[in-house]
Formats: sequence, structure tokens, C-alpha cells
Amino acid sequence: MPLEETLKKICPETLALNPNQEMFIFIRGVPTKTKIVWEDVVNMKTVYTALVWLQSHNKYYKKIRLPLDASALLEEVEQIGVCIQDAVAALIRSEHGDKENKLNAKTQLTPSTSSATLCVNTDMPRLPLVTQKCPNDKFYENVTIYPLHEKKLNEEPAKLFQMLKVHTELLHNKTKGLDCLCFPDLFPTGVDGQRASRFVPLRDAEFIKSKLMLRGTASYWKMPRSNLRKMSDEYGPATFFMTISPGEWMWPDLGKYICEANHWPMGKSIPELIATDPVSTARFFYTKLKAFIKFLTSSEHPIGEVAHYYWVCEYQGRGLPHYHFLIWIKDAPVFGTSSNEEIQRFILQHITCQIPDPRVSPELHRRVQSYQQHKHNIYYMRSKKTKIGFRNACRFGFPRPVTKNLVLRDLGVAIAGRRKLRNKNKFYDLPRTKEEAFTNDYNPIILTIWEGNNDIQLISEKSYLITEYVTKYGT
Repeated sequence: MPLEETLKKICPETLALNPNQEMFIFIRGVPTKTKIVWEDVVNMKTVYTALVWLQSHNKYYKKIRLPLDASALLEEVEQIGVCIQDAVAALIRSEHGDKENKLNAKTQLTPSTSSATLCVNTDMPRLPLVTQKCPNDKFYENVTIYPLHEKKLNEEPAKLFQMLKVHTELLHNKTKGLDCLCFPDLFPTGVDGQRASRFVPLRDAEFIKSKLMLRGTASYWKMPRSNLRKMSDEYGPATFFMTISPGEWMWPDLGKYICEANHWPMGKSIPELIATDPVSTARFFYTKLKAFIKFLTSSEHPIGEVAHYYWVCEYQGRGLPHYHFLIWIKDAPVFGTSSNEEIQRFILQHITCQIPDPRVSPELHRRVQSYQQHKHNIYYMRSKKTKIGFRNACRFGFPRPVTKNLVLRDLGVAIAGRRKLRNKNKFYDLPRTKEEAFTNDYNPIILTIWEGNNDIQLISEKSYLITEYVTKYGT
């Protein structure tokens, strides 16, 4: 990044907002089922709260002058936006030979809420015209331009974007405090950057490795994966592998909680509220998860007496979490050690794929039809090589085999079937009718207390191969 241009755009240390700002961030949601895409501006109350905290804890923010509240901060943003629009308009007029603007080479624009002055030199335009995309435009090579509402093109970045071209001294990555200035989220107190003085000096590789151990990275998961394998060594193979996902559109308490937390009136859809306030959403889901685990490990023993468990949270494309569990059940049978009859009884006691009678269990019938029915999409399908060529096959083995009785399969056949995308990719098949061929396996008690998808599989076998597989999947 050019040093000269960067320094010109750095916010003065006495201002909370940069008067030379050229871009504002909008949150764009994913398309809803009705193909509607909504937008929302960044929550200024959250920005203001963060600035107040940084002013008290970060040395680089000590001297900023903040307005009285978030609404006043928003007024500053709006005023800066007006200044930028006026500056761009002045540049456009200068391009068309406006005599008044040619006489005035510099346009000074002052936000009403601060003493900073924004200077725009019409001889060397620096403000981007993001609406102009023609390669012949004067601004085309000076700014990254990408249309907001168009689909992403499958091209190389060099063809999609035009980067800022300024021939000057480059910004040196060994500048002391540079990383603290660039990443206040990683260095909230503004200290302990890569070039900070230390009693025991750190090599670059050591410092970078410590930052790469952030939650969610490959380096971070090495330790949980190792701990999980040690659990298998100590406690034996896990009994169940279970995944639960939310049916958030049927969670009115989630929408009510987000609205109450933000003092908003009811009216927005659940997906819109979730994307607008992901922090409250994550807090709500974690509370739900704790209640779920408390029930799972209670004396009621809904899936047997839980001796040990492990869970991990993953975020889906729509911005919501789902949870993977490895669960050890006390005195559970182990495939390859216990008798087939004992294993069959245990499976049929806890796992089913039946579609309940709506007259007998109307609520469970609704949930099975709403959450447990598999539908193929691009993500689920994989290309499979056969003797007559390639064909698409479901990576989850749907449709599942139809059988009158529970069938136990050889473990080697199940592992080979999983790798070759065959429908015989589990070491057992549940009793299943033709109408239930696309019904995912579930536990009726879990599905009754959890409004959402529930997938549960028995993985207890003495070779640990399936436990090892789901360990990699869950970490």
C-alpha cells in the first residue's frame, strides 16, 4: 500500500471519525425464500460503544473527541457523506469545464460537528466515482470498482478489480505499531504488536504462529482434535454422532429476544433480525444450547446415561450455528464386541426414520415432515464414476435402502461405500418404507424438544474407524 496516500487518509488523532472517509459499509443479507435481498447500515450504536471502550483502553484512541451519544455520531457520518458528495460533484463540474471550479483549485468542506477540514484537489482527483465503470473514465484506474447488486463473475481478481495506482514509497511492514493501528480487534489495547519491545524477543515466525492460533483456524483445531482422540483412547469409541440445526423461522422467542435487546418494535422477519444483530443471536443460541445439554445429561436419560460428550459449533451459509456432538453412553454396546441382537435393540430404542401418524402424534409428524426430509441440491451431489460413465450421487446416501427389518452391515463395506458414494455407506440400515427413503434418521425425544433438524447415528465400533472419521469432521 502506498505510504504517502495512506498517511493522507489516516484519521486525525482528535477525531472519532475520518473526514477523509471514502467508503461506508452496508450489511447485505442473503436472499430469502422469496428472493428478497435487504440491506441495513452498520449499527452506529455498536460503533459508538466500541469507540468509547477504545478511548479508555487503547493508547491510539486516547485523544479522540466523541460526541455525546450514537445519534450525534451518526450525524457526523451523514455530514461527512454530504461533504464527499459535494466534493465529487465539484470534480465532475471541473471535468466539464466549469469556469468557477477552475478558478477555485481547492474545495474546502468542513463537517459541522468537528474542526477538521476536508480538502479536495481537483488537479489530482482522489475521490472515486463508484458509479462509473467504463474503462475510458479518468477514475477507472484509480479505484477498485465492483457493482454492488450484480452477480460475482468467475474471473481472475486482476480482471475484476482495478487497484489504486500511486507511484511513491511503499508502506514498510516493520513500522512499529502498524499492526496495532490496522487491527484494533486483534490488539484492542494498542500494545504487544509484532514490533513491540519484549524481554524475550520473538522471531517473526513465532509471533505470526501465535496469531494464527485464532479460533476457527486449522492451527487452532490441532489441539481439540488431539484431545478428542485422547478421549477415545481413554473412554473407548463414542456411541453417537449427532447434529442439530435450528428451524429459526419457527422460533418466535428468538425474534422477541432480539427486539427486546435492542428496543425495537416487532415487525421484521426472523432472518432479518438475525443478520442485523448477530451478537444477540449468538447469545440466544448459546443459552438454548446450554439448556439442551442440561436436558441431554439429565437423570431422564433421553438417549441413555451420558458419560462423556464433546460438541463443536459451525456456522452455516445463512449465518446461523449448528452443532455436532460426539456422545459416550454408559454401558452402550460396541459393534464387533457385543452381540448383534444387543446392538439391534439399542439402535431401535434410540434411532428411527419413521414418519409418525398425524392423528397420533401431530406435532412430531409436523417436525419430521418439516426438518427431516432430505432434498437434493448442488452441495449434496457429487460426481460418481461408474462402468458406463459418470453420474451424480448424493454424498449422504439418499435415497436410503428400503428394508423391512434392521440390517447390520460389515464395517469394511460401510467405509468403502462411504468413499465410493454408495447408498450402503452406514454399517446398519433402519427399517424403512418407500415413503421414508428420503427421511433422515432422528431421535424422537430430541426432535420433540428441539425445533429443527436432528441427525443421529450409532458409531460405536471397536476399530475406532468411524470415531476417527467423525473426529476429523467435527474438528
